[in-house]
Amino acid sequence: MPRKIIYENLNSEIVDTKKLLADLKSRKFNGYILINKWDGEIYCIVKNGTLVKSVYFNKDGRREFMECRDIPKENSTISVIETDLLELIHLSHDIPSIQFAGPSVLAGYGIRVQEPLLLTHINLEKAFKSVEKERSNGYAVFFDEEEVAGIFMFYEGKIVNAYSKGLFGREAFNFVTKKISSGVYYMGIFSIEPELLLFLNSLDRLGKIQKGTISSFGELQKLISNASGERSSFILEAILNSGERYYFFFFNGSLIKGIKISKGEFTEANVRDLGGLIKEGVSFSIIHINIEMNPAPIEIEITGMDANILEKEKVVYIKNTFIDFMGPIGNFVWNKTLSDLGISEESIPMEAVESLIKSLSAEIPDNAYAQKFINKARGILK
Repeated sequence: MPRKIIYENLNSEIVDTKKLLADLKSRKFNGYILINKWDGEIYCIVKNGTLVKSVYFNKDGRREFMECRDIPKENSTISVIETDLLELIHLSHDIPSIQFAGPSVLAGYGIRVQEPLLLTHINLEKAFKSVEKERSNGYAVFFDEEEVAGIFMFYEGKIVNAYSKGLFGREAFNFVTKKISSGVYYMGIFSIEPELLLFLNSLDRLGKIQKGTISSFGELQKLISNASGERSSFILEAILNSGERYYFFFFNGSLIKGIKISKGEFTEANVRDLGGLIKEGVSFSIIHINIEMNPAPIEIEITGMDANILEKEKVVYIKNTFIDFMGPIGNFVWNKTLSDLGISEESIPMEAVESLIKSLSAEIPDNAYAQKFINKARGILK
């Protein structure tokens, strides 16, 4: 989902932050609370209504990850921005170089063909048939609250590659399939330029890699000129101390695309944008790549990824256990929780069970009883 400003530039002295956090928790809010101070910005990351960490950018642009138990208030303004988990992953994690993180560095870039949704809400077979029908170029990304689990790349509507944790192809597909069946995951589908898709698809075909730091824009231009003179295809990756990233994709020596990633947001970029930033310290890599111009589809069984359903007797056990701990309103809360998660009692997907247990336990007022419920519910799953 695009960023949505809920509140903007509120005076921190008049905001009751405890009540604000309680409201965000009741809404299972995903996004961040932006604290603007005289000496920098603090992004307090909120996932499913809970403060998880903060990222501090000082006035010099340097970044620092910190724990976050409350909202800082002194001499500041407060903004609340709603966004999706993909943006929060980019904002709150130190993403490795593209040579190690592969296509996942661009997860979230492109035109949204399918807004990220819980897998329990998606018919995967129909989703990929729609991609095939439209002959789309792009990717499907699978992720949870913490990380990108994997990416399937499609060219002219056909799945041509998969990536996960350094693996490519069928190995990656099998890893993703296993991974997403054991927890709560989301999937989004994005369309990108076909030329860029060919780069992402070929990230398992890397050639020589040049690394270093840049002290002047002239030095950067010379590096690009030398690499372009070979008429090879390569990626120029520039990473600033702030964590801001630039990616420039050169095909046969000619620039075809520039992308900037800053605080979780993707924008178009030009090489000249780096001119005024080099003095801040820029680490660069020139990654030569052997482009596969006609990627062949890989044969995979999408229907095999459909969710496994929790056995009926286990559903009944978890429900009755919850009602025992919750009391008379337990049945009402059970039905409401299932409705909020978008699942039915008759068919609870295995990947939704852990989320269901956590959501139910949060409704039990007594923390000791809540933990006992969690232990019993998880015990029946073993």
